[in-house]
Amino acid sequence: MNFYWNHFSPTNLVLDLIIAVTLPLFVFWLVRRKGSNLDRRARFFLILKALAFYFVLILIISAVPGISTFLRAHFLWTVGSVVLPATIVVIAFRVKRYALLLLALPLLGIKYYAEVYEPRNLEVSYFTTQHRAIQKQVRIAHLSDLQTDGIGPMHLDVREALLAFKPDLVVFTGDVLNHKDLIPEVYAWLKSLNSGRDYFVTGNVDGLLDLNEFEQKTGFKVMDGKQEELQINGQRLGLIGLGLPDFRNDNLLKFLHSKTSSPYTILLSHYPDAMFLARNRNIDLLLAGHTHGGQIVIPGFGPIMTLSHVPRKIGAGGMHQVEDLTVVVSRGLGMEGHVAPRVRIFCRPQLVLLTLAPEQASLPAIR
Repeated sequence: MNFYWNHFSPTNLVLDLIIAVTLPLFVFWLVRRKGSNLDRRARFFLILKALAFYFVLILIISAVPGISTFLRAHFLWTVGSVVLPATIVVIAFRVKRYALLLLALPLLGIKYYAEVYEPRNLEVSYFTTQHRAIQKQVRIAHLSDLQTDGIGPMHLDVREALLAFKPDLVVFTGDVLNHKDLIPEVYAWLKSLNSGRDYFVTGNVDGLLDLNEFEQKTGFKVMDGKQEELQINGQRLGLIGLGLPDFRNDNLLKFLHSKTSSPYTILLSHYPDAMFLARNRNIDLLLAGHTHGGQIVIPGFGPIMTLSHVPRKIGAGGMHQVEDLTVVVSRGLGMEGHVAPRVRIFCRPQLVLLTLAPEQASLPAIR
């Protein structure tokens, strides 16, 4: 019961119907049992009590240990964005109080905004970081968490902005797609972004990929557990990749960093939690994703959850300074799949375009 349809929608629709059907059945049973001798006003308040009980019950069920975080989110989103407005509409017509319909409209508006408008509303973020080891300007395009239901207009906007930036280096910090059927169109889109220096580290859902085929068809080199020395515009850079299993592997990071002789080192990791290792290893820049910025952000508070142990402010995305380490976390372009609600609220999909600049350079105006 969403404004979108994807490979997981049949399963999710069954879940939604189970959630949605239980409410009218419960209300019908309660009214029939206790409301047969009540007048219209008393019956109306009985229905309200039944609704309140139902929503409290859903909250309790959602808090039961052992239920996945994404399934909890699914329950709550379906109840709030489908069951509640539908119930308001039924009650409004049943009791002939049509002003109640005004309560349903904002809920439907939020549903449309979160499922359709915000996920397609790309934000292109331009960041500049200065460092004494940078002698020549280097431009980096940072992608993460594509996890799309298909290549659409937003992804074409990503390509247009990225190519206009003319990056010297394109990096993708994991989570390519949620379903294998999308491989041909996603690989073709990634191939169209190539800069000649294109690198990738794996994320949570990339077990779906044949990594050799991925390299061949996209042009992105898989950097899991690897190190490479780059020469860009006369600037020497060290590039280290930590794949999904290794973002806590201090021994591997120490080994890879020992092979790097460049004056400036970039670490690629899906999890931003790699910053806890990187800040102790003289790494200069960490590029990461994973959090999706939380997907749902409460103004003044931040993301409800980031599935990461980094501070909430960092998990929310953007560029941050942690001691001598510059941390850039992308909010990503896509959303969680399977039973998770595919929504974004105050958390637009993000393309990061980063410029490494000499320390004495005058910074460009923020765009």
